Amino acid sequence: MTYHAEDDPVAANQAYGFSVAGIVFANSAENLTKKPTVGKVSGLKAVAQSKALKLTWKKSSSISGYEIQYSISKNFTSVKTVKVSKSKTGYTIKKLKGSKKYYVRICAYKNYTDELG
Repeated sequence: MTYHAEDDPVAANQAYGFSVAGIVFANSAENLTKKPTVGKVSGLKAVAQSKALKLTWKKSSSISGYEIQYSISKNFTSVKTVKVSKSKTGYTIKKLKGSKKYYVRICAYKNYTDELG
């Protein structure tokens, strides 16, 4: 059986084995859902300690938390990720290997749920 999206989009997706939670149609600009924007993390400072790295930054507003990634590869091919709550303005990465160069990146994130969620 072949469905066209205009006829019954839920049935059309289910026919191909997709699970459908819901579909929202937008026919005007005010009905479109905009992706939330999150500000950049500023004031990041890193201080090397004995087999650790202490990170501090300025607090961002309107976020859900921070995600810190660190790796010994500048391409972040083998990366470790840590999530930190929005109330924190610092984190210490422990159990690092001595005489290694570590690459660190941090971003603020915002949890987003739509009206279907």
